[in-house]
This record gives sequence, C-alpha cells and structure tokens, in this order.
Amino acid sequence: MVVFLLKSSFLAAFVVLILFPGPSFARVGVKSGEDLIQQFCPKTRNGSLCVDLLNTDPRTHAAAHDLYGLAGATLQLAIDRVAEMNAYTKTQLLLNTTTSKDAFMICSERLDTAISELSDALVLLRKREYLDAINNTLNMKEEVFTCQGAFNRGGSPFQDRSYAVGVLNDAIAVFLDLFVTD
Repeated sequence: MVVFLLKSSFLAAFVVLILFPGPSFARVGVKSGEDLIQQFCPKTRNGSLCVDLLNTDPRTHAAAHDLYGLAGATLQLAIDRVAEMNAYTKTQLLLNTTTSKDAFMICSERLDTAISELSDALVLLRKREYLDAINNTLNMKEEVFTCQGAFNRGGSPFQDRSYAVGVLNDAIAVFLDLFVTD
C-alpha cells in the first residue's frame, strides 16, 4: 500500500511538472531553449548595446536560456554598474575641490538610493512580486538620471554609463513584464 502511494505521488508530481513548466518558459512569447538575450534585447532602446552588455557578463550570458535567472543576473549587473558609478563619485568627493563637488554630493546620495532600489528589486523578484520589482527599477532609473542632471549642461562624467544603465533597466523591465503578462 505504501509503495503504491509513493509511486502514485511520484507520478502525480511528474505529471504536474510536465503540464506546468517552470516560471521561465510558462510565459507568453518566450520560446523554450532560445537565447532570450537575442530574443528580447531588441525591445530596449538600444538592442545591440543590450546584447553586448548581457553577453559580456558571465552571469547573464550563462542565464541566456532561463528568463527568471536572466532577470536576476541582469538586476545584479545593473547593481554592479551603478555601484561602479557610485565608487567613482565617492572618490571624486574626496579628491575634488572644484565647483562640481556639489554635483558629486547629489550623485552620491542618488546613487546610494539607486543601489538600494535595485537590491530591493532583486528581493522582490525572488518573492515573485514582479510589478513592485518593475517599480523599483523605474525609481532607480530616475535616481541615476537625477545624478546625471546634477552636472550642468551635459558635463556629466556619467553620460555613457547612465545610458548603459538605462539600457539594462529597459532589459529588466522587458524580462519582468513577461512574468506580469502571463
């Protein structure tokens, strides 16, 4: 009797796994086994930069066939990119005595908040609270662009970096939106 129940339970679990695949491929428009970076980066503001950014990072490249893993790895890549900007900002605060010191001060505060927003988005992804994670990434984007705007008339040392973070944010939004629209 016990053996029959174990076999039945195993069979039932197997059928559920077959009928309801994991979160990555149970999504509308996601083709199992395809390179998701190639499939969805064209939906960002700069598809080729998105592909370059994601394919050159080993975490995102390794997760190219797993939507959930790719979303998490892209969030982590964005955290790393914003943290690099913030490290530069904090160094400039120590070294810089020019008029741009105020701008670097604003950036330091804004980028601290941006990193916090992204870290929270990663936690929300793990909790499967996708809309809240999307909102956090949008908040991060505003913080990064506020930092960039602190420098008058396009003199931001973060122009290219901010743009790249914006493309990563677009990719994150595309990936997370696939979970929401299921």
